[in-house]
Amino acid sequence: MHKDESGDTVEYYLGFSGYNHPVRAKQRVSEEEAKKHEAYYVASFDRDRKLLNFEKHLHGEVVFEYAYSYHPNGVLMLAEIVDREGQMTTQHFDESGRLRVPEQMQ
Repeated sequence: MHKDESGDTVEYYLGFSGYNHPVRAKQRVSEEEAKKHEAYYVASFDRDRKLLNFEKHLHGEVVFEYAYSYHPNGVLMLAEIVDREGQMTTQHFDESGRLRVPEQMQ
C-alpha cells in the first residue's frame, strides 16, 4: 500500500468479486507479491475508501481499467470502463445508484 501523487491510497489485489460497479477488490497483497503473479489488480481509493480506479494487469500489461466518480451523497455517479484496445464505455447512475439509460440523460 502506498499513496500516489494525488494522495490517494494504492493497493494491490489478486482478485475481485462482482460485475456490478463499483467492483470489490479481494485478497490484498503487497506490490512485490502481486507482481509475482501473471494477473493482479491495482486499486486506488480516496481518503474515504471509495474506489476510484481499478486495473487488471496480465503479463505486465493493463487489460482493463475501471474509473469511478461519486455523487455528493457517496453513491456511484459514473463508471468508465476501458478495455485492452482503449475502447471506453461509460455508465451513468442516478443519486440512488440506478443505472441511467441514454434517454434519461438528456
